[in-house]
Amino acid sequence: MISGNQNFSGENQDIQDIGQWYGINVEAIKRYKKYILSFFHTDENIPEQFLGMTVNQVNEHFTALLREVENSFSLNAVAAIEAKFRIDYIVRSTKS
Repeated sequence: MISGNQNFSGENQDIQDIGQWYGINVEAIKRYKKYILSFFHTDENIPEQFLGMTVNQVNEHFTALLREVENSFSLNAVAAIEAKFRIDYIVRSTKS
């Protein structure tokens, strides 16, 4: 059995922080997409990464980015919930 006093690292992520991170990243990607698409309506130089791309290709690129952020968020959320369960189990099972 595990000893009574456990010292946890404190490095586990908080689910609210993960949700906030997700919202910030989604908003940033949407704003950057809007910024990039604005180049298609002006004579300004488009950033090098997007040279030669069509509007549809740019949309697909940003859809893939949003999907990746969503997948990353989901995995982080599951890991944070699992950590909470494990910590709770250890604390409950080692109480005297």
